[in-house]
Amino acid sequence: MTPTLSICMPTYNRGHLIGRAFDSVLRLVELGMAVEVVIGDNASTDDTPAVLARLAERHGFVRVFRNPTNVGALVNCQMCLRRARGEFAFYLADDDTLLADEVHALVALLQGRPDVAMAALPYEMWDDGEGRVTGLSRKPGASFLIEGGDFARALDLCLDQNFLPEIFLMRRTVIDDIVAGQADAYYSFVNLASALRHGGVLVHHRPAYRFHSTFQGSMETSGWAVATGQFEEFRAGLELCLFQLDRRTPLTPEQRAGYGARIDRYIRARMLQAANDLALRQEHRKAMTLLLRLAVWITGGPELERLHQLSAFIAPLACAQEVHVLARAGFGARFLALHHETTDPLFLQVAATVLSLGGLECMDINEAVRAGRQEETVVLAERPDHVPAIRAAGFPAPHVFVPARMMADTPGAQAR
Repeated sequence: MTPTLSICMPTYNRGHLIGRAFDSVLRLVELGMAVEVVIGDNASTDDTPAVLARLAERHGFVRVFRNPTNVGALVNCQMCLRRARGEFAFYLADDDTLLADEVHALVALLQGRPDVAMAALPYEMWDDGEGRVTGLSRKPGASFLIEGGDFARALDLCLDQNFLPEIFLMRRTVIDDIVAGQADAYYSFVNLASALRHGGVLVHHRPAYRFHSTFQGSMETSGWAVATGQFEEFRAGLELCLFQLDRRTPLTPEQRAGYGARIDRYIRARMLQAANDLALRQEHRKAMTLLLRLAVWITGGPELERLHQLSAFIAPLACAQEVHVLARAGFGARFLALHHETTDPLFLQVAATVLSLGGLECMDINEAVRAGRQEETVVLAERPDHVPAIRAAGFPAPHVFVPARMMADTPGAQAR
């Protein structure tokens, strides 16, 4: 019997989590839906193969395939979708869960709407530590339909209202267009453009997906990587939608320029948000790199104010991380000494942050000289003109850092 719904689950080294994702699917079986679960193992090196073998043995509706080598998250996802046999397909990450009752209702709705090629859904954000919902992705007040072929409205939603159809339920007939290529474009925009060629896209107002927000150790998700660094994929996805619009209704040069400016604004907003998110994850050096790139293009208005706000917060922390990495990993230093004449708060903030990162003890600069520990000590100097005296006291030149100089070119530095 052909299943009504294919749950497509790409996985890699998540043997300890995939059972939770799978359990959330069982509710659909309880509701009487004909379901298959297609799981793509991306050459896992943990106990994932054994976990999947047990699932397939216990449940006849589970189909597992394993890639001989890791082909990357996006390709593995596309392979799962392409293997779907159901009338509809639903993507489920191996560390998230679905809200089965809403999925069941949505499938029933789409079965009566042959004009709808795909539904885009909001999702709940769930904190595993607190055991509760902590937020909801952007959602409309009520469901609405983007008519088939209405790429202009889809672009307006993406560019003006930050619409991202990241969670989707689509007809199987749409999938082959999606996986035909375009791997370097953000998947949610590719899905949107492909679906609108086949029919309408229902923007659903209730969540059917739970995103588990607890960070899984050092394992990064493909979504995080795109959101915080691969901005060209966002641009490529939007331009694919624009390409489809131009094919339907050829654009004038003025219209092209207008869309180009809006896409540029969108990418800048994404980069600003990414800098903020990286800072929340204590990745201040990466965040600062984004802000320096943005400083080339942002010249005024609210964007510039936001850029300066973020820079004022992130620059001292990024500076401290840079000093700490060089001191510990580069020079193997054991001590941090300060050379300053005032109690400049920015200088002291950098010093305190370096020490808080661990592995260095604070030592008086004169004591370091008396004890002959210059090779084991890095020095923060308040001003560049302090450096010659510090070097004359026997501290190696690479061990001397001037935070004010390191931060001199950061956005808004003169205002500080």
